[in-house]
Amino acid sequence: MYDEAYDNLSKLQLKIISILKEKDANIQDILSGCGYSTRTGNFKKSLSVLIEAGFIEMTIPDKPRSKKQKYRLTGLGRKRLNKGDNN
Repeated sequence: MYDEAYDNLSKLQLKIISILKEKDANIQDILSGCGYSTRTGNFKKSLSVLIEAGFIEMTIPDKPRSKKQKYRLTGLGRKRLNKGDNN
């Protein structure tokens, strides 16, 4: 899960966790908040890294492709966001 390598998040990753600070969001909300209209490879990788690190989680983890799927910030994600880094 988390290790120090995740301290250097990209601007896109920081943007994703800042979007989720206010409320749970579906993939379209996150995409539009980041300025994307479709999922790019960079976006997918950023989302995967954040989930793997434990910064965000799916609201329906047993159904990752559900149309009702949303993402939320975890306690660890809140701590990372509050660090104030904008690497």
